[in-house]
Amino acid sequence: MTQPSRLIVKPRDPKLCIRDPKTKKRLPQRAAAVPATSYWHRRLRDGDVIELDSVPKRKVEKVKTPPTTKAEAEKRAKAAEKSAADKAKE
Repeated sequence: MTQPSRLIVKPRDPKLCIRDPKTKKRLPQRAAAVPATSYWHRRLRDGDVIELDSVPKRKVEKVKTPPTTKAEAEKRAKAAEKSAADKAKE
């Protein structure tokens, strides 16, 4: 059985300040799609966050992780430029 690449989680208690290990930003209170890494599995095991089965798309905030390599950053920049160019054509 394969594990999902992303988890949908939210803090167990609104008073808890759970931070993303890469961005250092607080986890949203509603729900967030996070990568299924050992960090988030530890948070689940320790009871700091609750995994949600499904949430309406507008309530899930995808946690953006910074690009890890220069090639990825360039790829994302090109995709953003292309998207902006496509919107300008409309």
